[in-house]
Amino acid sequence: MSSLNPMAGESKNLLTNCKIIGADMKVDDYRRRDPKIARGHPDYVMSNSELLDFASCPARWLRGHESDEGETTATEFGTLVDLLALQPHKTDELLAICPETYTDAKTGEEKPWTFAAKVCKQWREDHIGKQIVKADVYQAAENAAKCLYGDERIKSLLARSHKQVMVVGEYRDAETKRVVPLRGLIDIEPAKDSDFADSLADLKTCRRAAPRPWQKQVFDYGYHCQGSLYLDLYNAATGEARERFLHVLIESDPPWQTGRRFLSLDYLELGRLTLQNALKRYCQCLATNVWQDWDSASEFNGWSIVEPDAWMFQ
Repeated sequence: MSSLNPMAGESKNLLTNCKIIGADMKVDDYRRRDPKIARGHPDYVMSNSELLDFASCPARWLRGHESDEGETTATEFGTLVDLLALQPHKTDELLAICPETYTDAKTGEEKPWTFAAKVCKQWREDHIGKQIVKADVYQAAENAAKCLYGDERIKSLLARSHKQVMVVGEYRDAETKRVVPLRGLIDIEPAKDSDFADSLADLKTCRRAAPRPWQKQVFDYGYHCQGSLYLDLYNAATGEARERFLHVLIESDPPWQTGRRFLSLDYLELGRLTLQNALKRYCQCLATNVWQDWDSASEFNGWSIVEPDAWMFQ
């Protein structure tokens, strides 16, 4: 396999003590953390998104910065589509769908639902612990999920797979002797006797599923790093040698167009090298307790120079 990084050779799986925690996991259970273990503690469990956010600016990450994939409207919609497509049997347990209208207590008039109204606020209080979803948002997500199953190739993949498989492991750094706990939540684990036995897969919502925009989005959001991490964790946990990572795509607007992609071996290798560099840097920060900021490589007493680009003189 050729590497896209001219400064490094082909990487290898450096993960140990990997194991499958279980399938059909709730996302909240996967994300749950021990409140006593803060960022910067050696036992803090790292994920792909946290490692990439750390690598961007260690000092900012240490102080609590969340990656660009935080809880925005877009990612909330994506989480809802994930649930409806991968775990529809859990919707009643995890979701509360707002009525479209409420009855005004004084006038008896039916009005559009709003959490400014007392009766609507009480409804929300009665559903604490569930994800509150507006009726139109739920309907949109349900339509998107139906389109996924309307794609026969995607339907075939989903029909022969376990969903939401949590896997954990450790990275051991040779130089610092630090051990970093890692975790991942694999959306789709195809059965060993299926047509996708050499693969793992992830479901993604996106604005456009066209090949070129998606290629850039993979890089911008580190999905190639996620793919390599999930494959390495899974293979180390199971003893298998899966090497293909698929992306099941669904656009976030009507008509909910689907897309079917897989990452090249070079793209996965680039992700693996990126994560290994981030892990080595993270271990150095743990060992020295020095967390670099944007200007740690500054040129003048802690200050970084700002210069014009050539095009600005035109």
